[in-house]
Amino acid sequence: MTSVSDPFHPRYLDEGDLRAEVARSASVCGQCRACVSRCDVFPRLFELLDRSGPGIVAVPALTPAEQDHVVNACFDCGLCAVGCPEGPGLRPDSVQIPQLMARARQIRVRNSSLPATDRVVSGVRRISNAILAPLTTRTRFSTWFRKRPDGSGPDGLDGCPTVALFPTCHVEHQDPSLGRDLVAIYEHVGVRCTLPEGLQCCGAPQLDAGDIDGFVTLARRNVRRLAESVRSGREIIVPQPNCLSVICTSYPAFVGGADADLVAEHAHDASAYLVDVLEPGSGFHSLRVPDAGHVLVHAPCRARSMGAGSPSAELLGRSGFEVEVVTGCASPDPRVPAGAVDRTIAAFTSGRSGGSGGAEGSQVGVQIVGDCPSAAGTLAKAGAGPVEHPLRLLARRLGLTAD
Repeated sequence: MTSVSDPFHPRYLDEGDLRAEVARSASVCGQCRACVSRCDVFPRLFELLDRSGPGIVAVPALTPAEQDHVVNACFDCGLCAVGCPEGPGLRPDSVQIPQLMARARQIRVRNSSLPATDRVVSGVRRISNAILAPLTTRTRFSTWFRKRPDGSGPDGLDGCPTVALFPTCHVEHQDPSLGRDLVAIYEHVGVRCTLPEGLQCCGAPQLDAGDIDGFVTLARRNVRRLAESVRSGREIIVPQPNCLSVICTSYPAFVGGADADLVAEHAHDASAYLVDVLEPGSGFHSLRVPDAGHVLVHAPCRARSMGAGSPSAELLGRSGFEVEVVTGCASPDPRVPAGAVDRTIAAFTSGRSGGSGGAEGSQVGVQIVGDCPSAAGTLAKAGAGPVEHPLRLLARRLGLTAD
């Protein structure tokens, strides 16, 4: 492990070491340029590197202000690591751009130099999770779950596999009905659900803002609770890709130790786990939907950055749907270039979904689904039509929905 990706490295929070690594990585990326169309980070970088004029072989050094200009464009999707020809493990001097950008934000917090836009974005996320969401939720998911008849599901699941749910802030506060649909589907196929006590936010808002201490405090508590469930024989099920990414990559990196590794090894995307248990001959009940129809699936960036593709698309395909996957960022984060979001929306509102946008313009029977709640909101507001979580669609079409 190097000072780029190891938070325990003695030089991890050293700004001079960071600046040197940004300069080195910029030189490597400037000679490769495979990521020029991935996001706004790389066009900004290459414009600065080319300021000496075309045909100049020597890569000019970036000033600290220019380095910050590049870092400010990163909205932490992680896709620059997918298929990177200069990425980790491929060569001795490989680059680790997602980790490098995250490290830069964390050092800025320590030095109180985070840009105002980043502070606003992270502040809104933390306030929403800590204050607004609990106030606007009538019944939290955990409250509903523990009020069920015996708190563990129907009697017919005795002796069946048991999983532990990590509901995420979105399910716990903003959309508890999604958690109820998840439980209904799992119990329908023959998997018992449990909810560990004492779970908190995964810590993504703190980590995104560079608040390492706040993140580690949350992560350690979650790791302890989740590790207890794994040792009792339960796999961990997570319905949101961003939270799953934090559990699988950031917990081992920032908390470390056997428990964090154990939790990461046994954490699963909710759709991916169902795909695994529904293998032919597994003995689990089918999720086959008669006359399922056509769905457009928005593949979340975070799942793609983990190399998972779109587990929801595979699950819906096995359930009888005709599936088409659309990729592209639809985040409301102000750091995301408007053009990137516009291209993603166009994929849904033009030729693929028929017409000029909105539910009225979509092909009859076509449903848009996606795991990322922020992307779903952006697509819906832009006229792509209502966007449904894949598990909610399945529960509704199978007559299992809680609503």
